[in-house]
Parts: sequence; structure tokens; C-alpha cells
Amino acid sequence: MTKRGDQPKPPAGSGTSATNPKRETAASPQPAWAKGLQRLYDQVVEEQLPDDLAQLLDKLDRASDGH
Repeated sequence: MTKRGDQPKPPAGSGTSATNPKRETAASPQPAWAKGLQRLYDQVVEEQLPDDLAQLLDKLDRASDGH
């Protein structure tokens, strides 16, 4: 019996440790859609806040500081 989250060990001689498919996919390059998604995320993060939202955040910061 294994603990929660533990994976059972493969039988000796099964060869799965050398040819683990999860390790192969983790080392493979990102697909094109992932690169596009990263570019989109970066653009959104770099966008400037609208003035009314920035003013609201400033007002909330001042209120939380007790001013």
C-alpha cells in the first residue's frame, strides 16, 4: 500500500525508469499555442490601468492607511 500521492514503484526490469514518457514530454519544446498565450499574457500585464481604475485603487490604498 502506498501513501496518498505516492506512485507505486514499477516492477524490477520493466525499463520504465529509462523510458518514462512524462519526462520526455516535460523536456519537449513548447507548442506554438503556448508561446502565443505567453505573448498575450505579457501584453495584458504590461497594459496601463485606466485612469478611473488607478484613481479608485489610490482611494482604497489611502482608506486602508487611515487617511
